[in-house]
Order: sequence, then structure tokens, then C-alpha cells
Amino acid sequence: MNGPNMPSRSGYPLLNIDATAKKEGLDAELTVVGVARLMSTIVPSAAGKPPQLELTIHVDSLVPRAKWGFFDFGIRGFVRDLAQVRFNNELRTAGVIRIPVEVDIPLKVPAKQTPISFTGANAAVDTPDLSMHGKVSVTKVIVLPDGLHVYGQVSVTSGS
Repeated sequence: MNGPNMPSRSGYPLLNIDATAKKEGLDAELTVVGVARLMSTIVPSAAGKPPQLELTIHVDSLVPRAKWGFFDFGIRGFVRDLAQVRFNNELRTAGVIRIPVEVDIPLKVPAKQTPISFTGANAAVDTPDLSMHGKVSVTKVIVLPDGLHVYGQVSVTSGS
């Protein structure tokens, strides 16, 4: 997620925004350049839903520029700030990535008998039926300049 070419600020990796929209018939172009932060939180389980890692994007700066023919407009002040607020409002719903952070791992090994023989003796090794249930859960996500560091825990319960 983060690498040597991706800067970070306040522990969050930064995303560079560079987008252009063109309208050929009008010879018009709108360019947007900016910087956004990728923020992560763990949402605890609720109402039967497993806990999830939620990745959200927050736009720190947004600089729109409009060109029409030979006119070149730098959009500043209130209009620029309004565009940034509207963009952040849209990202609150559309720009959210949710990843389940808990998984169940069932393990079942049937009983088995393995014959063993060597000079002067014949025997059998019996292994009992083995049933275990494991659960892996992510407990913390820390964003560092070299990437996302995920911490978790594994719990195992054995059955009959």
C-alpha cells in the first residue's frame, strides 16, 4: 500500500490525486490535483456482523483548474473549498472499503490406524479423531511509512 514513492503524514499514507475531464466539442478541460490520506479503523462486530477493517479516504487538498479554449482559470477561494467539502462528503459513502477481519478455520482429522512392523514385532499406532476450531482476528492496524502493519490473535478450541 505504501512504498518508497508514497509519502506519509501523521502516520497515514498519502494518495496523490491527478484527474482530467475533457469535453471535445467545447474544447474544455477540467483538471483536479490534490492530496488525500488513507485512514484505517477497526469497526467492532455488531448486530451479527463480524468486525471489519474500514479504509476511508480524506481529501486534504484539492486544486481544480478549468481551461476553455485559450482561457485558463485557476479555481480558488470559496469555490475550491466547496469542491473539497463536496468531494469529502461523497467519499464518506462511496470511498469506504470494508474488509472482514475475522475468519473461522475448522480442522477435522478422522481417526486412523497405522501398522508398524520391524524385526520381531508387529504393532499398530492408533490416532484418535481430532476436531479443532480456530479463529483468526485482526486487533490493530498501524500505518507506518513502510506500509500497513496488521496485528491479530489466533484462538483455538478443541472439540470431541
